[in-house]
Amino acid sequence: MQQLIIGFDPGNHWTKVCVKTLDGKIEKIVIPSSLATDQNSIVQEESSDSFTLFTDPEKDNSREFFKSWSTNPVYNPFQVIVGDPSGNGKPRYAFPMLVSAIWPYIQNGDCLKVVVSVHDKSAYGQAMKDGLDGVHSVTYTSNDEKQETKTFCISVLNVVYESAGVVLGQDNRPLKSFILDIGGGTVLAIPMNKARLALDSVIELPHSGVKALLGNLTVCNELKSLIRSDAAMAPHYARVMSNEGLMSMLKNKGIATVGKIKLDCREVIAPVVTRWLNSLESELHQSLSASYLNEPGRTLLLSGGGSLVPGVKEWASGLGFKTVSDPQFANALGLHSLAQELSQKVAA
Repeated sequence: MQQLIIGFDPGNHWTKVCVKTLDGKIEKIVIPSSLATDQNSIVQEESSDSFTLFTDPEKDNSREFFKSWSTNPVYNPFQVIVGDPSGNGKPRYAFPMLVSAIWPYIQNGDCLKVVVSVHDKSAYGQAMKDGLDGVHSVTYTSNDEKQETKTFCISVLNVVYESAGVVLGQDNRPLKSFILDIGGGTVLAIPMNKARLALDSVIELPHSGVKALLGNLTVCNELKSLIRSDAAMAPHYARVMSNEGLMSMLKNKGIATVGKIKLDCREVIAPVVTRWLNSLESELHQSLSASYLNEPGRTLLLSGGGSLVPGVKEWASGLGFKTVSDPQFANALGLHSLAQELSQKVAA
């Protein structure tokens, strides 16, 4: 039996998991959230492996969830849905997403010590804890019909507000901070005192994340014309202009790449990114959180995968934000750090 220490960040579009392995390394795992997928397109009988959860093995009341492996080299994750119609939102998906993500690390009889974040603790905190806590028996069936069953317990040590892990993961944890978390779909503006909210709830700027930028790039005529006018890249137009292709382009700092073919799109992309950031800044200042930007003694922190988009760090720096190290995993790593602290206190 082993004890797995886990930081679990079930985002709207991307779920991040940090788990410490036996050799002492922290594995960082990212998978797309089921909340952001077309459920009807995920499960294909001919390609999906199956997990069956027995919530009470003696009564054989089982429910199935599935994973489809993505062949996309950009994301290289898998997608998960659960067949249980009860429950809503992230608590419904948290268990299958967590178990599927770390299945190779789980051994029979293990105890999983978890700290998990939610964007609204009063609404979803208890539901998240209830959805994860307890003894579970899961049977995994591979495509070749081989089965493996593991029984393990999950103990939720704490449920914290989303992005509290960003504060917890700082070397010198600020007493007062303002976190701007740019995610795939939603941008979160979060004033915090230590690891607690300075307001009644997290302020969400919906539809302002990287997906909004991708939408703007999709309809950018200058980008379309540039790709179509390049003899080598034109045959790959649909691939480059897909969400995956555009994400790849952003990760490559504005260079579209298909195999050995490369096309510099930086000059065309830059004004689109600028318009997206100007819109985001306007929303930020219109929100209730805007007054926190200039409050003396409040540390401004930028996190989230969206901070890796070219030009974002420079824009945020102009507003006084410091980009945290490893922004995509900052929250999950901080949650893992807290889980480690809490498990050591329990052991003592």
